[in-house]
Amino acid sequence: MATSYNISISDSWNYWCYYRRVLRNKNTGALVDLSSGKYSPSTEGLLRVGEKISSLNINEEIIEYTVIALKPDLKRFSVQDIPSSVRLILYLGGVVLNSGNFQLSVTVKPWANSSGLLWTTDTIISYNSIIDYYIPFDLTAATYVTATYEKSVNVEIGGYAAVVKYLESTFDKFARRQSIGFMITATGGYANVFGPTYESLTVRPKFTVEQVVSNRFHGPHITMDAEIIGRSKVKGVCRDRSGAIITGKQCRIIACDKDDYKILGTGLSSVTGAFLVDLECKVGEFVVVSFYESGDVLTGSEMMTTVSNNTV
Repeated sequence: MATSYNISISDSWNYWCYYRRVLRNKNTGALVDLSSGKYSPSTEGLLRVGEKISSLNINEEIIEYTVIALKPDLKRFSVQDIPSSVRLILYLGGVVLNSGNFQLSVTVKPWANSSGLLWTTDTIISYNSIIDYYIPFDLTAATYVTATYEKSVNVEIGGYAAVVKYLESTFDKFARRQSIGFMITATGGYANVFGPTYESLTVRPKFTVEQVVSNRFHGPHITMDAEIIGRSKVKGVCRDRSGAIITGKQCRIIACDKDDYKILGTGLSSVTGAFLVDLECKVGEFVVVSFYESGDVLTGSEMMTTVSNNTV
């Protein structure tokens, strides 16, 4: 039975963005390393990928190479079945092209640094810890086929998204623990990428995966694929962006699935800020709960865990 999942990268997905800055001689092409480290954007949640070239004089220029690695959460996928279709959408906050280039080439490939199995986003690594490790663990340099595992897409200067398709083989290596994630590089310029922790859920990176899930219950004349919907609640108080409890007014509460943003339940708070909302969701799930004042003004959001439907 064919099943589709539309999964957004959330805080449970680990990610890294590192840079290497070099001085390049325009005449000889010789490179001198200047610095490297973790990329720290001025805007929270914004990452960067590509190569930024800044001319110093007639003979020298500085190139800043930036690379991203993503380590998704596999719990929503069937790891026994090869996906039939996989694509990655990266939403871009701006594309800057280097002189002489007319488009940005964005490439996705495996990330297979075996040391990274236990790394989290906060683990301090290096630029080379990402860029030098791409061959899946069960392959060698001789058996690794670039065209099979590395896919690219060209983005124009006004592009707002990079949609990289045909990642089935790359994703399958990740699902079978033969790599630990995905590396993203770019040439011809650079782009700012809305990352997993950017404040707006709608522009975070997203994998779309379709796969035929085996071992479904079926007979000679029927196929059955049943989904069980649970009942639960969320209980808490409305808080604004500064963490203060919103009192003296009623807020509209909307609870959504953290992955595909499907609305699971709605309700109203009391004037004390307290709320208890019924959901169509299993107990113990993480959901996104947003608080809206009059005029549909979003005043705050937080991740909450669903509780028993018997909660009062």
